[in-house]
Amino acid sequence: MNEEIMVSVSCLVYNHAKYLRKCLDGFVNQKTNFKFEVLVHDDASTDGSQDIIREYEEKYPDIIKPIYQKENQHSKGVANTFTYQFPRAKGKYLAYCEGDDYWCDEYKLQKQVDALENNPECVISTCRVRFMNEAGEPLDEYRPALNHPIKDGIQDSNWLISLTPEYTFQTASFLLNKQLYFDFRESHKDLVSITGVSRVELLSMFSLGKCYFFEEPMAMYRVSSVGSWTQRQHNIENKINHLKRGSDFYKAYEKYLIEEYADYDKLDLTGMHNTIDYNDVFVATFSHQYKLLFTKEYRRKLREQFTLKNRVLYVFIAMFPKLSKGYVKKYV
Repeated sequence: MNEEIMVSVSCLVYNHAKYLRKCLDGFVNQKTNFKFEVLVHDDASTDGSQDIIREYEEKYPDIIKPIYQKENQHSKGVANTFTYQFPRAKGKYLAYCEGDDYWCDEYKLQKQVDALENNPECVISTCRVRFMNEAGEPLDEYRPALNHPIKDGIQDSNWLISLTPEYTFQTASFLLNKQLYFDFRESHKDLVSITGVSRVELLSMFSLGKCYFFEEPMAMYRVSSVGSWTQRQHNIENKINHLKRGSDFYKAYEKYLIEEYADYDKLDLTGMHNTIDYNDVFVATFSHQYKLLFTKEYRRKLREQFTLKNRVLYVFIAMFPKLSKGYVKKYV
């Protein structure tokens, strides 16, 4: 057994008590020939989550390394992963799983570490993830989908970047080279500050090396649990903010690729450009910036991304917010 910590797992928890044992069991049941740590960050849960974490901390003190917040940090605008998790990560590799998700393969870490150790051109490993409903019942939905053209093994970086903005892999599947990612973050602070961790990690790692993919599902992702990302998108203001940050990031990411990615001319970024246009129109519409929609640039975006019926509808929503309230609900 290698005594140095090989993997640091980040687990963010907030009121996940009814899911949490499944998540923590997925960690402590991992079978590896190396040491790993699970950095649990509880953001002032009020549902008994902290009691469950303490129970596992007492039973597995060499694995479970918790922080118990007394005041919720997320509500204060604190980026918990960057502020509390990354600085204490001791491993060569980083992995993730939030408290309402779990790993369903007890060899997940071993398989992924072996893949990266045996293939030095690979800087990240991922796997297929199966979705489940709030009650934990498996769904016939996967990321990547079962009919996705991706296959087991080493993936071409140009192809993965060209899939953008497809979110090919779910965060619970990641295992990535910590130092490479930290160095990227340090040298591209403006880029990584725009949006959330997972999108930055995937696209930055794809530009730094290859990805090793496992076809079999090794993690489970819970859809629409309390406080989840999917649930938060049902608020129009959250969705506007999310799409705006997405557009800003993609624009900055392409600038980075132009300046630093050797194979930029081999990429097909049509999908990313279409998404930027769609996001920009959505943000302008639901922020009621109707004058923007009549500019030459936005008329092009509307014409290329929307049917005539939807173009008329979007202009109506932008110009008459009170009259169009009923339509807004259809978009969140």
